[in-house]
Amino acid sequence: MSYAATDALEWIEHYWTQFADWFLTQPLFAQILIIVGIVAIIVLAAILVYYIVKGVAYLLYYLAKGLYHLFKAIILAFTKLFKAIYKSIQGRSDQPVPSYQQPQNNTKSTVVSVKTPEEISFCYECGKFYSDNVKNLLHSKGSAFCEQCGKNLTTNPIKVKI
Repeated sequence: MSYAATDALEWIEHYWTQFADWFLTQPLFAQILIIVGIVAIIVLAAILVYYIVKGVAYLLYYLAKGLYHLFKAIILAFTKLFKAIYKSIQGRSDQPVPSYQQPQNNTKSTVVSVKTPEEISFCYECGKFYSDNVKNLLHSKGSAFCEQCGKNLTTNPIKVKI
C-alpha cells in the first residue's frame, strides 16, 4: 500500500473515532435523532442522484432523437435534390404517368323518389302524439325529434337509384 493510501486511512480512522466518541456521549434521544437525520440525508442524496441521472438520460435521449430527425431531413433533402438532377440529365419530367381511362357506364340509372306519408301524428317508438311545434318542424325542415323518447323522424322523400 502506498503512503498516500495509508495516510488517508489514518485520517478517516482519526475522525471516525472522534465522531464515535462524540456520538456516544449524547443522550439516547439525541442519538436516535442523529441516526434519523443521517438516514434522511442519505435517502435525499440518493433521490437527488436518481433525478440527476434521469435528467441526463432524458437529455441524451432527446438529443439523439433530434439529431436523428435532423440527419433524416438532410438526407431526404439531398435525395430529392439528386433525383431532380438525375431526372433533368436523363430528360425525364416529373409528370405522373397517365392512368388508364376508367370504363364508362353505358347503363342509365333512374332515380325514383319514394314519399313518406304527409301527415304523421304520433311517434312510432313510444306512441305519444306529436305536438303542434313538432308537426311544424316536420313540415318545414322534414325532420324532428320526439319530445318523449327522442326518436328522430324524417319526412323527406327517399331517393333510390335503379
